[in-house]
Amino acid sequence: IEERDWSSDVCSSDLGWYAMEHLKLSDGEWKLMKTLWAGQPQTLAELVTALDADTGWSRATIFMMLKR
Repeated sequence: IEERDWSSDVCSSDLGWYAMEHLKLSDGEWKLMKTLWAGQPQTLAELVTALDADTGWSRATIFMMLKR
């Protein structure tokens, strides 16, 4: 999966058009998102299983990262 610079994306909202602020993801956040995108759709349990061997992250950690 290729990394993407989200800073140039434009979104529509009820307030009109605006440019997204530059998003900075940590290495862990990128790992989580790449895993999610590679096997979408996935449940939280499937993400925990997919990331367990490499990261050892708990269900709570992954859920907290997804909420960001």
